[in-house]
Formats: sequence, C-alpha cells, structure tokens
Amino acid sequence: MGIVRLALLSGLVISLYACAPSIQSSIERPLLPTSGLPGAEISAGPPLKIVYPATAIYPAGSVLPDPRGLSHLEALATWLQGNSMANWQVRSWVESTDPTATARAEKRRQLLSRFFERKGLNVTRWDWQGGEPEGAQLSLTMVTDAP
Repeated sequence: MGIVRLALLSGLVISLYACAPSIQSSIERPLLPTSGLPGAEISAGPPLKIVYPATAIYPAGSVLPDPRGLSHLEALATWLQGNSMANWQVRSWVESTDPTATARAEKRRQLLSRFFERKGLNVTRWDWQGGEPEGAQLSLTMVTDAP
C-alpha cells in the first residue's frame, strides 16, 4: 500500500512540475516595449539596458521629476510590472561631485525606490548604485546570474 501511495504522489508531483510555467524564460528574454518607452533609449543587449538621458526626468537641481518625467516613470513602471521577475542594476543621476548634489541624488534614489514599490515592484532585489556626474539621469541594466 505504501508503494502505491508513493507512486501516485510521485506522479502528481511530476505532473505539476510539467504544467508549471517556466520562470527562467521570462527572465532571460523580457518583453521589449513595442512602442518604446517615452524619453528612454533602449539597448536590447544583452544585457537589456534602458537609459534616460539628461533632462528626460528631472530638471537641474531638483529631487522631484517634472510632469513629463513623471509620465516617463509611469510608463517605465507599467512596463516593469510586466517583467517583474527580472532583476535590475539601477543607476541614478548625480549632477556633480558636490556634497549637496550627492545628497539630492540619494534623495532621488529613495523617492524612486518608493515610487516603484508603490507600483507593486519588488525593488529589494535590485542593485541600486550612484551614477556618474554628468551621466544619464536614470539607467536600468538587466542583471542575469551567470551559471
């Protein structure tokens, strides 16, 4: 009787495993936005990279995005929700090496993290880094784990 139960249980587990969708395939090949992301430059890579160049999101000296930049972030968040299993390296803009510019960049990073969290994204898996002075305002690079 025990062998029969074990065989049935094994068959059930194998059936469930075979029916489960593959998570890995969605991580390796994210859906590229069909109409692009407003304000972004997209490099299909590998790795996939999304870059928002200077003045695309934030006015100079500001912590908050302007209305156009907020609409860009909304579109990005919507797209990221469709690719929620992917991990990202996120670089945020630093205007200069001045300590006040560095503090503004850190505040932008915190606000951006909260913005994406409120959109339902798990940003704790993302690698948040400071950017280069005079670099892109925001860049996301898809991170894939090497086998």
